[in-house]
Amino acid sequence: MSDAAEETLLAWDHRIRMLANPNLWRAFALVFGAPLMVLGAVVAVTAGWKTGITALVGGLVLFGALWLIVGVIVDLMGGFRAHYAVTTRGLYFASGKGERRAAQAAGVIGLLAGKPGAAGAGLLAQSEQDAFIAWPDIARVKTRGHYVEVRSRHALKPIGFYGAAETLELLRSALRSHAPAATPGVS
Repeated sequence: MSDAAEETLLAWDHRIRMLANPNLWRAFALVFGAPLMVLGAVVAVTAGWKTGITALVGGLVLFGALWLIVGVIVDLMGGFRAHYAVTTRGLYFASGKGERRAAQAAGVIGLLAGKPGAAGAGLLAQSEQDAFIAWPDIARVKTRGHYVEVRSRHALKPIGFYGAAETLELLRSALRSHAPAATPGVS
């Protein structure tokens, strides 16, 4: 199918809140908690259990505090802005303008400060501003309340779709029609 023939079947905007979002908390636990557990175990084996547990608890408290501070700021500003579209070619996600600017600023600040880690985080954030999964590439779909997670056969990171119940039911219907093998249990 050519790009000219692509039609939008469904499109919506949504603001994603952070602190009351169990999906983001689950991701936080995997991204920060799991590595800290491994690091705490390594430190415990090499430097003693007391030091390892102290490092683990300290790391969890530090990252937890940062998560809460960022969450309060994001939620007070109305949440992350996201645009979603379901087309005849597949599924799209795009971040809002503010999120794009924040990612660019993080990269520039990291470069100017001579901090490769911060610059890399900004570049990584910029690379995740847009996502597309073609219908034939959909490998797995999970639903949890007002959240639908779609994984591609080729990408490591899924697209998380948030929205009103009616909108997500239309999305689930499109997924059942266009990607039936990936949606056997999608209700």
